[in-house]
Amino acid sequence: MRFLPTSERLFMGCVVLAILGFAGCDDDDDVKPVNTPANVVPDVDENGCIKFDDPGFGEYALIMWDKNKDSCVDADEADAVTEIMKQSFKDNAKVVSLDDINKFKNLTTIGDDAFTGCVNLKSAKLDYVTTIGKRAFKKCTSLESLELSSVTQVEEELCNGDEALKRAKLPKVTSIGSSAFKDCEALATVEAPVVTRVESEAFSRTALENLDMPALTSIGVRAFEYTNIKTLESELITEIFDEAFQYSKLERVRLPNLTKAEVGAFAECSQLASVELPNVTEVGSSVFGGCKSLTSIDLPNVTEVGSSVFSGCKSLTSVELPKVTAVGHNAFGGCESLTSIDLPKLTEVGRYSFSASGLTEVHFSGVTTIGGNAFEGCEKLVTVDIPNATSVGDSAFADCKALTTVNLPKVTEVGPAAFANSGLTEIHLPELTNSEFDGLGGGVFSGCSKLVTVDLPKLTIVAQYTFRGCDALKSLELPSVKVVSPYAFADSSLESVSLPQANTFSYFVFEDCPNIRKLSLTSSDDFDVDSSAFPYDCETEQVDLTLHENKKPGGSSSPTVDNYGKWVGETWKSISYVK
Repeated sequence: MRFLPTSERLFMGCVVLAILGFAGCDDDDDVKPVNTPANVVPDVDENGCIKFDDPGFGEYALIMWDKNKDSCVDADEADAVTEIMKQSFKDNAKVVSLDDINKFKNLTTIGDDAFTGCVNLKSAKLDYVTTIGKRAFKKCTSLESLELSSVTQVEEELCNGDEALKRAKLPKVTSIGSSAFKDCEALATVEAPVVTRVESEAFSRTALENLDMPALTSIGVRAFEYTNIKTLESELITEIFDEAFQYSKLERVRLPNLTKAEVGAFAECSQLASVELPNVTEVGSSVFGGCKSLTSIDLPNVTEVGSSVFSGCKSLTSVELPKVTAVGHNAFGGCESLTSIDLPKLTEVGRYSFSASGLTEVHFSGVTTIGGNAFEGCEKLVTVDIPNATSVGDSAFADCKALTTVNLPKVTEVGPAAFANSGLTEIHLPELTNSEFDGLGGGVFSGCSKLVTVDLPKLTIVAQYTFRGCDALKSLELPSVKVVSPYAFADSSLESVSLPQANTFSYFVFEDCPNIRKLSLTSSDDFDVDSSAFPYDCETEQVDLTLHENKKPGGSSSPTVDNYGKWVGETWKSISYVK
């Protein structure tokens, strides 16, 4: 049968309508309503005027849509309404409900900021609207529920700051714009069965507990930060951008098809205990930083660990990273429960990579570069075995109080304070040539109060403060050293020092070295000795000095011993000579 085209007011005024026949209709079943916007009949009064349930909305409707100014919005006038213009109801405190919008069958568009600041608006159930502009319901602080039956895209800041909003039903929405529901502090339930993309900060600082978005594939920057979501499990999600879930209450993550975890994606998720990312090949900095409950991690396809990826993971005890070749800045810093780690492909250790961690031993056979502060503050670290390393950065093992065994046979450069204040009792670096790394200062073994034995056969320069405060070091021979920098042996307990090739001595080399009794400086070269190389507290009058024979009075290389038995202006207990 064919539904006859009739006006919505065709029989208006017919007080008694007894019989109405439709040709060809044998029974009531042949006449059926069609449930489409075009067949919605608005509720009207006896004068044909639409009855508005919300007086505040009705007041606006009369102003905007009563074209013939008869104090009535009739059905024809309603049919002509297709859009609520931008800012139409902005800061309107009279509107409480938007159910009346559904009486306008052709109204499909709501403009930007249309209801922004409507502080008394409590509900918005929109059946036929398909397009809603930016910030349309922003700062509607009394809005409790939102249902958008026909909308396919939620624009940015739609409900930003709606602190009373508890529920949102978005059955056809495929994309949610940035900050759409940001700071909706009470929002605990969102139904979005077909949404595939959530943009930046869309649900930031909401009360969401469940991610009821089964079609979701892409999650934007900080999209779900500070939420109560506990489980993130999906076969479809392939993109998670920076800080997407930071500071959330996540406990479990399982994303088998994610290939890249961006910067801080799960940072500071203090309850996160289980992570499954089998196909991730790249992780950005701080991805799991501060995840205090994370006990184990298995990333079988990751090749590089960026900066601070696991920093502050205090419960982490097991790490499986079989393909990792480089570990970035502070990657495992503060992992105090991590006692051992196996990284078979590792070639580079970045700055602060394992600082203040619980490591007790380190065995990295492939590593060639150890970054500055890499293991600084690892108070339980006893053994270091990195046989192919060639450079050690500044403070790399500083404050490793328990460190006693170091195997670095190929190291040629050591940075300032590399082993400062560590527990070393002996050090053997057969290839070390320069303790001034990248032109910086020294202090390589400064404060090593237990250091007894030093073997540095190829070292050519002793940087400043290198052996300062080495209280247990009594005897030192450095056969290849040419240059001795300021304060090199200051404040030590040295009793005997032999520097057979040294010819350059800076100021305060032996400051506060009252225990020296034997000093051998037997190079035949001319010396460049600063006038304060041997300060008064060195007590040279108690030191037996040995020089090359050409330093005798009248000898061929300077400075020579003067006729009064002094050398470089100092009096010595005795002076002997070698050829």
